[in-house]
Amino acid sequence: MVHDRYSSKRTGTKNRRDEEPLMNTSSHRAARRRALRPGYTILELILVLLICSILAAVALPKYAHGLSRFRVDAAAQRVAADIAFAQRQALVRSMSQAIVFTPSGGSPIPNSYSMATVQYVNFAAAGAVVYLAQDPYLVTISSATFGTTGTTLTFDRYGAPSSGGTVVVQAGGYTKTVSVDANTGRATVQ
Repeated sequence: MVHDRYSSKRTGTKNRRDEEPLMNTSSHRAARRRALRPGYTILELILVLLICSILAAVALPKYAHGLSRFRVDAAAQRVAADIAFAQRQALVRSMSQAIVFTPSGGSPIPNSYSMATVQYVNFAAAGAVVYLAQDPYLVTISSATFGTTGTTLTFDRYGAPSSGGTVVVQAGGYTKTVSVDANTGRATVQ
């Protein structure tokens, strides 16, 4: 007679559990947990990757346009800030300050501008060259026009500009124009 562990009576027949080898109950539970563990099939994973790649393909052009617009805005703000800084330096130091713009196709360094006599606080030597075709801007100067002086903007020792004019920066399909007022020398971004 076999003792059925789930009942208190003895039976003469063999129970199905008696035919199986005895297992440690904790390892039996662990094996059963592994068998019932939820998971993803390869088809579900491929479907998720496909959806993610479609969304990325749709979003990438919009990201590129937004990045071009950001770079043009940042470069135009930098040009306007440096023009204002050169004007303040002319007033503070009581000497003329010039900014020479080199549009794309110009020489010696295209898509840049230089301020030979401007002295920054954190540099011992005077002079600075800003390369707009390099990181972080990656833009081109499509044109720079200042009255009769061509691509040079000069502030006299009183901070008055030699002439008004514009600097046009572009990246991708976006352009911004920095205008310098002929009377005040104030730079605005349009």
